[in-house]
Amino acid sequence: MALIKCPECSKEISNKAPACPSCGEPIKSPKQKTSFTTWLVLCLIIVGVLSSVNSGRNSKQVAAPNATAEQQQAARLTPEQRAAETKEKADKKAALERQQKLNNARYACKEFVKRNLNDPGSADFENHRTFWAREAKDGSFDVQVHVRARNSFNALIASVFECKTRVIGDNWVAVKIKQLTP
Repeated sequence: MALIKCPECSKEISNKAPACPSCGEPIKSPKQKTSFTTWLVLCLIIVGVLSSVNSGRNSKQVAAPNATAEQQQAARLTPEQRAAETKEKADKKAALERQQKLNNARYACKEFVKRNLNDPGSADFENHRTFWAREAKDGSFDVQVHVRARNSFNALIASVFECKTRVIGDNWVAVKIKQLTP
């Protein structure tokens, strides 16, 4: 609550009072003007909303012609070319799935090795995607994990572990973990 002067009798009164207690003059609260900055921010928000709505419409208009162009391209292909394109897409998908399995095996081995360390909190692994990994013929995965961690004497040691994992259902299971370097 602030004190203001009555415009009629110049006595100090509360700015919340509806009228001056001395002379009875009604007090009009000063009207606050909207600043230029407020109007500018409001205009920028409106322009941003309108441009995002407009760009959404444009992307839909661009996507439709691209889809028809792909369909026209596919219609021009001979059956042999279509078969080759289908095979290429299937090969790419299979390669991505193999790569995903290898990455999952690498990560699982990293976690298994971490659990077997004396001081798991001190473990400093390389990026798990750079670990050597391969899929064995029996469906298991062989991975080499590189880590620097503290041993039981509190010394920081660089080690390489060989890990064999397998997927059972949705879970990764460690089949064998062996330390290659001390």
